Amino acid sequence: MAQPGSISVAVDRLEKKALVKRKTTADRRVRLVELTAKGRALITKTFREHAAAMEEAAHVLSKEERLMLLRLLKKLGKGEGQS
Repeated sequence: MAQPGSISVAVDRLEKKALVKRKTTADRRVRLVELTAKGRALITKTFREHAAAMEEAAHVLSKEERLMLLRLLKKLGKGEGQS
C-alpha cells in the first residue's frame, strides 16, 4: 500500500509533467486530483497498447482458458491484502 507521502510525491511529479492538476475544495482535508487532457491522452494510448499486448499474450488460449484465467485473476485481486 502506498504511503500518503509517497502519493504526494507521485502527484507532484505528474503535475510537473502536466498530466494531472490539483483541485481545491472547501474542505482542506480533501485533496482532489484530475487528469489533464494530456494525461487523458497518455492513459488512452497506454491502455490501448496494454490491451494489444494482453491480446497478443492470450491468443494461444482457448475461450474457456481465457474465462478461467479471468476468474483466477479476479480471485487473486480480491485476495490482495489478506494474510
